[in-house]
Amino acid sequence: MEFNDLTIEEKMRLLAGKNVWQTDDLNGKLYTVCVSDGPVGVRKPYSNDEGSTATGDMPAIAYPSIEVLAETWDEGLAREMGECLADDCIEKNIDVLLAPGINVKRSPVCGRNFEYVSEDPYLAGVFGREYVDGLQSKHVGATVKHYFANNNEFGRLNTSSDADERTFHEIYLRNFEIALQAKPWAVMSSYNLVNGVRMSQNGKYLKVLRDELEHGDSLVMSDWGAVKDHTASVKAGTDLEMPFNKEHLDALINDRNAGRISDKEIDVCAGRVYDFIKKAEKNASERKVTRTIEQRREVARKIAREGIVLLKNDGVLPIKNNLRVAVTGREIDRYYAGTGSARVFPEKKPTSLIEALDKKLGNSLLSSDFDEFSDNYVNSFKNASDSDVSIFVCGREQGEGWDLPDIKLNGTDEKLIKTFAKRNKNTVVVMFGGGATDVSGWINDVAALLYVGYVGEMGAEAIADVLCGACPNGRLTETFAAADDYPSENVPFDGLTYDYQEKLDVGYRYFDKHPEKVIFPFGFGLSYTSFDYKDLSVEKLGDAVKVRFEVTNTGKVDGAAVPQIYVSSVDGKTDKPLKQLCGFKKVYLKAGETRQAEITLDDKAFSHWENGWVTDNGKYLLIVAENTLKPVLETTLTI
Repeated sequence: MEFNDLTIEEKMRLLAGKNVWQTDDLNGKLYTVCVSDGPVGVRKPYSNDEGSTATGDMPAIAYPSIEVLAETWDEGLAREMGECLADDCIEKNIDVLLAPGINVKRSPVCGRNFEYVSEDPYLAGVFGREYVDGLQSKHVGATVKHYFANNNEFGRLNTSSDADERTFHEIYLRNFEIALQAKPWAVMSSYNLVNGVRMSQNGKYLKVLRDELEHGDSLVMSDWGAVKDHTASVKAGTDLEMPFNKEHLDALINDRNAGRISDKEIDVCAGRVYDFIKKAEKNASERKVTRTIEQRREVARKIAREGIVLLKNDGVLPIKNNLRVAVTGREIDRYYAGTGSARVFPEKKPTSLIEALDKKLGNSLLSSDFDEFSDNYVNSFKNASDSDVSIFVCGREQGEGWDLPDIKLNGTDEKLIKTFAKRNKNTVVVMFGGGATDVSGWINDVAALLYVGYVGEMGAEAIADVLCGACPNGRLTETFAAADDYPSENVPFDGLTYDYQEKLDVGYRYFDKHPEKVIFPFGFGLSYTSFDYKDLSVEKLGDAVKVRFEVTNTGKVDGAAVPQIYVSSVDGKTDKPLKQLCGFKKVYLKAGETRQAEITLDDKAFSHWENGWVTDNGKYLLIVAENTLKPVLETTLTI
């Protein structure tokens, strides 16, 4: 059936969805598009299958969180995860995945930070783009979300994110601009208001999305329950309200009959929904699963292993052969997932860390679940004292719908870390969680700290791999500091408005000016090997700049370097951050190997927003760095 054959009543039905997870098929006239949650695994309810009487969600592979994926700094793994998720979708008859989430992490207490990439918009955009490209290469649609400035869960349906145009374009829209290069099938508008206007009704910034960020005539759908006025949302350019809301559809029909919305306005949005449905129908016939479940699990394990970040190591890691190792923790097996719409439940129970370490260490492992109401309480302390290495597992729960009160571990875990460290000088902390954590109260007491994030169902195996010798190759994608030291947390909140008074000073852009407040900088991560950098050169190629340099693994262990390219304006004609990430590359090297790294910077690397992207003439400093506080090579370039 062609779009022009539909009645105006049928076109209005297209704007409202059919139920919680499907588009309206107009009584069988059109294909039904099935969507599903799933940035880190497909969360499909049994009730979404016709005729099913089962309740709850179907089991699915639980991949590492988006945060852990980003901490790999490996674009190829982002694409690979998208491909694996596409296979999961194909097996479950899912047309479109409601992922990825790419919001910039303005506040360290945001409950959904584990679903997001970074405090840096360039990094967030690149990982979003590659994830989308991988997913859609298998003919499953992606939905980039949450557009935009969705940085807190508290009051998310009623609070406004307020900032000036430069702040929005350079920090909170740049990530979407880059991700949209992959041409996602849909963008999901966020719950929050932006400069006082509900995002689903925000015609100004929906126009920016379509015109400036080049989303064009592709679909914009609402977040679930984000629409309050369906007519206003359609007039603004929100094409599809989800889930179905009869009251809203009736109001839209009444408004059309009363002349408050024109048939032309309805046609514009309904036409985009129709095209979305046709695209899904066409692609459905081309889908093919290419990886087995076990192969996908191995990808999940690889992502987890590459995303684990070693933050401190006094020489205790990797664990050497024949050492007696104790492992315990109050929440020793809580590390695999955050909570909320991103959580999936694996078909089989994930391996426990004790089981994974037992396979590596055998009889040298002394283990016990930490339980203050059983004999294990005593055994945990005794084992720590009797072992050569003591591992304590801790972390914090994080999820959708609520923000953290602070970014410290709970007081009990902090006390226990200090207690175990007194009993064994070789205490290793394995810490899960969803983002930046204030470790200042105990970091000096322990020998090593492994930050693992939420590592998915294969996480125990990945953690054991790194503890026992696999080189830790992850790097932080956000700055670790004390909560009160983030500028976002020191802006007065009136209950209705998050005022982005810090403007461009988000994450390392602020901490570069205050390095004394940093516990672990953006881009930081230790390794079991070492790297050397030399022979930096730059070449202008039209509007782009090609950066080349050599990287050598100078240690005795195979590992990966993660050189990062930052650009700083030397002449200072326009007030800018001290430096900004504009390129990166993960370089895998065998012990003693040297390779040339080549990174291309686009024209935006030298630009700022001033009613459009503007590049000042003058000198720019190009910095190759291991993290924001550790430059290794520098050169200047004149534009």
